[in-house]
Amino acid sequence: MCPSDTPEGESCGLVKNLALTTHVTTDTPEGPLHKVSIDLGMEDANLIGGHELHSSQNFVIYLNGQPIGVHRQPFKFVNNFRLLRKRGRIQEFVSIYINVQQNSIYIASDGGRLVRPLIIVEKQKSKITQQHITDLSTGLKDFNDFLREGLIEYLDVNEQINALIALNE
Repeated sequence: MCPSDTPEGESCGLVKNLALTTHVTTDTPEGPLHKVSIDLGMEDANLIGGHELHSSQNFVIYLNGQPIGVHRQPFKFVNNFRLLRKRGRIQEFVSIYINVQQNSIYIASDGGRLVRPLIIVEKQKSKITQQHITDLSTGLKDFNDFLREGLIEYLDVNEQINALIALNE
């Protein structure tokens, strides 16, 4: 990976470039994420049998590649998890995504993932207003304030699969 150079010719496309706002994640403790998952209605994998774990009605929840439980309402679980992340209850670099074909939900909190910030849009309107831009340019707010206020969120490559990302405003 090269942060400053894009090669031409034969090696074009082999070197990936980092954006200025890209972040490389570090490990986040799994214990609190496991507890939050249980609070959101996950049935712990240690308390259920193989039949429940592999039932077509259940979505298996994986935390850093290890199955930790199941949930019967995967979209509700994922949406609530993301809401907690936007409100700062879950670290901003933890990702969650759903794979409907595999009946699974993946939570990643490991280090080494590349995440990028995206502006949150609701009802076809950016949550960042002109007032936010003014506050940023005058120094009243900084990038971290935008994260804390739920105006921007970090997504990794896996979570981007479930996201609708606009190419322009």
